[in-house]
Amino acid sequence: MTLDAFKALVFDNAKAAGFTDWELFYAEGQGFEVTMFEREMENYQVTGSSGVCFRGLYSGRMGYASAEILDEDSAKMVVNAALENAKTLETPDVPEIYDGSGTYVTLPLFNQSLQEWQAADKIAAAYKMEDLLYAQPNMVSDQTQVGTSQSMRRIMNSKGLDVSYNANNCFFGAEAIVEKNGKKNNAFEYEGYRDHTKANLNQITKDAAEEALAFVDAQPVPSGKYPVILSNNMALAMLGAFAGVFKADEVQKGRSLLAGKLGEIIAAPHVTLLDDPHSDIGMSSQPFDAEGVPTYTKPVIESGKLTTFLHNLTTARKDGVASTGNASKSSITAPVSISGINMHFVPGPQTLEELFAAMGNGLYITSLQGLHSGAHAVTGDFSVGAKGFRITNGKKTEAVEQVTIAGNFFTLLQDIVALANDLRFRGYGSPAIWVKELSVAGT
Repeated sequence: MTLDAFKALVFDNAKAAGFTDWELFYAEGQGFEVTMFEREMENYQVTGSSGVCFRGLYSGRMGYASAEILDEDSAKMVVNAALENAKTLETPDVPEIYDGSGTYVTLPLFNQSLQEWQAADKIAAAYKMEDLLYAQPNMVSDQTQVGTSQSMRRIMNSKGLDVSYNANNCFFGAEAIVEKNGKKNNAFEYEGYRDHTKANLNQITKDAAEEALAFVDAQPVPSGKYPVILSNNMALAMLGAFAGVFKADEVQKGRSLLAGKLGEIIAAPHVTLLDDPHSDIGMSSQPFDAEGVPTYTKPVIESGKLTTFLHNLTTARKDGVASTGNASKSSITAPVSISGINMHFVPGPQTLEELFAAMGNGLYITSLQGLHSGAHAVTGDFSVGAKGFRITNGKKTEAVEQVTIAGNFFTLLQDIVALANDLRFRGYGSPAIWVKELSVAGT
């Protein structure tokens, strides 16, 4: 049965069952991944999934149900199951089906040439990365990965909304294992792209190999307070660990210390944090959110000032504002929640090397261990294992490991001295960030 035929059946059944408003959320996806280990294929998989989620309003309550098969039985089942769900659900929230107003933009999220990239060529790329890794010094083992994914989302509802989009992307990963003076160490590098021809396999493998080799002889530093530059990867990981404080549902539940601080200065004046669903380099770009609300780019922090929380329709109604287009669903069966979309710190004008020179002496942190378990999302406190390099007289020097860095995310925002120009995305995004000081526990 086609999706349009299934939609017609569901809508007829929903009306007959007494729903006042309803929505059908459809998603499908395909994936490919190949993993090589020491010049042999370790894993090869092709995946695919699709499904629908029906939401309907009955007596002011929202009921949910989902199905993976599009047929007449499923069209009846999702409506009946959602009806029973709505009758038993007790919640103070006032749910809403979106009316379809606003402007929807067309984003270049689907690359036809990537879609036509053959499996044999993906495997060849994984082998090529292995060759590049083994050309690096002190290599003893490796692992490489190449993958692609394609997804489609469509939302249709009783208010006339019918929107959809297709997206695809690819990723390349390389793990280098090196040995020097009887010691082994490993490092992993990963990049995502919308166009596979833009992948810099030489750089990915070189970065992994050099990082692994650098830490073979790493040592801790004396405990104390140090100026710290977080690499772009670690800065975006830190943002991801604490992003919940900007979500309106967390604020409304009393789980964010930013409650009541809209319009206040919460960060250094040169700090701007964007939620950017239309980014041309972020991999999460989308023209509408999980409720069908059009997305748009907005500052969450602008020049240090907290300007908005991230809303879906339910939290927006509670606060008497418009949705910011940040409704999300972690899966077909999941209820609607909230998430940032390509949320990132806006980069500054300086290169990373210029930040090193300006800082003079301190630490450059390139790896954090246990960030999510060592970070308290409500208080903002964190204490996590770290690796990186000394910065001595403005230059990156000895490798550092077996240290713990500790601080507070809200204090970190205020203590940002400068941001580099090396913006990078891995879900969230950030350039390298220079923080005035963090506590370091070492020797």
